[in-house]
Amino acid sequence: MKTGATKPNHAGSQSFEDGGSSRTEEAIAMLAAIVDSSEDAIISKNLDGIVTSWNAGAERLFGFTAVEMVGRSITQIIPDERLHEEHEILAQIRDGGRIGAFETVRLTKNGRSVDVSVSVSPIRSRQGQIIGASKVVRDITRNREAEAALRQSEARFAKVFRTNPGAMCVTTIREGRFIEVNERYCQMFGFKREELIGQNAVELKLWDSAEERTSVMIRLLRQGIVRDHEGRFRNRSRGLLDALISMEMVDFPGEDERVVITMFADITERKRAEEEVRRLNAELELRVAERTAQLEAANADLRSSRAELKSLFESLPGLYLVLTPDFKIVAASDAYLKATLTTREGIIGRGIFEAFPDNPDEPDATGVANLRASLERVLQSAEPDTMAIQKYDVRRPDGIFEDRYWSPINSPLVGEGRRIKYIIHRVEDVTEFVRSRDTEADKDSSLSARLQQMEAEIFQSSQKVQAANQQLQAANKELESFSYSVSHDLRAPLRAMDGFSRAVLEDFGAQLPPDGQRYLQIIRSSAQRMGNLIDDLLSFSRLSRAAMSWRTIDTRVLVQAVLDEMSGAREGRQVELQLDDLPTCEGDPALLKQVWVNLLSNAFKYTQKREGAVIEIGSTTEEGRPVYYVRDNGTGFDMRYAHKLFGVFQRLHRAEDYDGTGVGLAIVQRVIHRHGGRVWAQAVPDQGATFYFTLGGDNPR
Repeated sequence: MKTGATKPNHAGSQSFEDGGSSRTEEAIAMLAAIVDSSEDAIISKNLDGIVTSWNAGAERLFGFTAVEMVGRSITQIIPDERLHEEHEILAQIRDGGRIGAFETVRLTKNGRSVDVSVSVSPIRSRQGQIIGASKVVRDITRNREAEAALRQSEARFAKVFRTNPGAMCVTTIREGRFIEVNERYCQMFGFKREELIGQNAVELKLWDSAEERTSVMIRLLRQGIVRDHEGRFRNRSRGLLDALISMEMVDFPGEDERVVITMFADITERKRAEEEVRRLNAELELRVAERTAQLEAANADLRSSRAELKSLFESLPGLYLVLTPDFKIVAASDAYLKATLTTREGIIGRGIFEAFPDNPDEPDATGVANLRASLERVLQSAEPDTMAIQKYDVRRPDGIFEDRYWSPINSPLVGEGRRIKYIIHRVEDVTEFVRSRDTEADKDSSLSARLQQMEAEIFQSSQKVQAANQQLQAANKELESFSYSVSHDLRAPLRAMDGFSRAVLEDFGAQLPPDGQRYLQIIRSSAQRMGNLIDDLLSFSRLSRAAMSWRTIDTRVLVQAVLDEMSGAREGRQVELQLDDLPTCEGDPALLKQVWVNLLSNAFKYTQKREGAVIEIGSTTEEGRPVYYVRDNGTGFDMRYAHKLFGVFQRLHRAEDYDGTGVGLAIVQRVIHRHGGRVWAQAVPDQGATFYFTLGGDNPR
């Protein structure tokens, strides 16, 4: 045990056992008070280790009272393994030595070990003789705990420091000397730890700019902390890198002055990405600017084109108005304005019937009513509508109406989805023709009478044509209504006949004789056949009224789609299909698809009794136009009856042999005629038939 013993100093020593003056007694009393109020344990003992005094601090530290300890051996508070310390202490005290503070362990009354710091001094009599020892004992448990906590904290800091994913270093403030670095820092800058510790960060030139480092350090010294500074640094092997750094001045164990802890986050890739984003943004802005310039130029061209188109439209020699679907005027030609004695500002934006009302002096005037009816027909059909010659007076600027005769035609301008965007109202002013009769009357009364008669006939004929068109539209509506009645009213009893016949067969079939069952089957098949006849008849009647949608058609693709849909007709049969390349055509895809469906259905139907059926689909040329054909090796027919082929309900074979309604070829002919083509057939009985058709030519012979 190293006790730090010192030699005795007898100068000024005084024994407390001798009597003295009152002054001495006061000093003794004061000393006793100091000892008793001390937080440390102050104990005296004789040279045999027997306790002679025990202050309040000793009672608090060890739990023994003065009564319990005075007169007893000090070894009661010394662990067995520490008893040698007491022998060594007493030996040094006898030699007059003083034992400086040393750390050891002592026991409390309840046997608990206490970490203490102990210092021992000799007690001398007035004659200078050593008669005992004074011991000061201080509880250092909290100090030990604080030291342990500090060591633990330092260990945690060291572990966090070493394993931190961010690069970290500890440097001195003045010299920039490295005290500690972690592994990530070494990786970031390309050094080993032993190459950095103790070295000067400034001399290593890790900062790309010494001026920048100086500026940052000045901020640090002023504020004690620097947050999120973006700087540029040097890696020993990889060159420049960008980093985000945070610095703080802190106290550090073992260092006399405060140190700087710096954390680095490598943002090189982020900066490169930001630079790339800036580059791309610059390119994008350049492209946007170029595109904007192009759009502005295009808009300027468009505005110029619109202005030119507007000027061209307004200068047309014909009489034109452009109307919206609600009959508002949006444009007018100069010729129309001149003919109607109006100005563009006076009619644009107004309804046509507001701008051009009937002559109020003629109660029987029909101009507004007939024009409105024509415009409504255009909206309903999306087709042009030609009106009869119409008397439609024009109001002059002074309010007087002048007689006018017009030959109008109203045409739709159709957009997406066949939606009407505008209506072009075009008229021919035939007033001069009417007025010329007066001039001619002065020259030749007979000619004047004839012109007057011709005028009346023309006007009456145009009115008759107008009335006939209206009657035709009414007839079409009635036909639509009739078709609806046929489709619904006639089907209902047929469904009842078929349904109840099936119910009788299912519920009472076993009770009926064979003839009864056969009769019910005949009723069912007849009802079903009648239903098919109704369907085919309706399809046939609608063909003439259906609007056609013209486009370029890839014929081979269309035929292949039909064959794919009819794949069920080939199941269980050996059918050789020969599909040649087919030229494209112009027409309505839905209607032409029905042509191919009907012709191919006939080919499959009339070859069903052939073991090796052959169906050929191809084309040839006639007068420079394509001729499409479907050829089969089926039943064929007698050419003497070919004129009956395309009639409704005309059949050249018995229904018992081949099913059908006799409408399919009539539909084919109707569709081909609507396409301006013709259809015909060639056949030999029991050797097959070939059906030909053309599109876009003259009507069939």
